[in-house]
Amino acid sequence: MGTTKPNEKMYLKALEELKVLPEEAVFIDDNLINCKGAMKLGINEVLLCRNKLQYFINKLFSIGKDYQVINDLEQLKYTRILSKI
Repeated sequence: MGTTKPNEKMYLKALEELKVLPEEAVFIDDNLINCKGAMKLGINEVLLCRNKLQYFINKLFSIGKDYQVINDLEQLKYTRILSKI
């Protein structure tokens, strides 16, 4: 592909290969910069913070923002993201 996250081309190529619209996709990453790259294109994003302290800090800062923060994949079931797609 010749590019990496958070380059827009990477997300667009993934959407094309999966044959889905941005609003139909969910992007999970442990790097907020990569999540913001997906967010710019309208992809639903989830920040994964396995470190409890980082989780609570990011959870606090995510209030009112357009991304979700989880600390394990099991929590994905309880995010508002899955109800949107």
